[in-house]
Amino acid sequence: MVADEVRTLAQSTQQSTDEIKAMVEKLVSSANAAVQAMGEGQIQAEKVVSVSGNVAEVFARISTGIGNINASSEAVTEQINQQFAITQNVENEIEALKNRAQNNGRLAGLIEESGKSVATTLSHLEQQVSQFRID
Repeated sequence: MVADEVRTLAQSTQQSTDEIKAMVEKLVSSANAAVQAMGEGQIQAEKVVSVSGNVAEVFARISTGIGNINASSEAVTEQINQQFAITQNVENEIEALKNRAQNNGRLAGLIEESGKSVATTLSHLEQQVSQFRID
């Protein structure tokens, strides 16, 4: 029952990790698109530089935006790494529980065998003692 709950938690964690990964991929794609757009914007800006002195301000805003996107991507990547570590920990705990359950099963079998052996020995002893009864 605990293993099922842990397994469910691991699956939920894995699903969350997958969702976060998808979001990161979208952010990276957006960042790449923004970088490409920035490259294209730079070409246009070089044309505008001869006409306008405000190009530096425009690039500063674009750079800040990309910096913000990169910072967000890094934060999401860190969260993915944390989720992955949690998932690994849960998987390790499940494996440990499985091993304990198997070990308990083996021990129960040994106890059962010992109980049968003790019962057999007791039966033999009772038979031998019954031969020596004094009336």
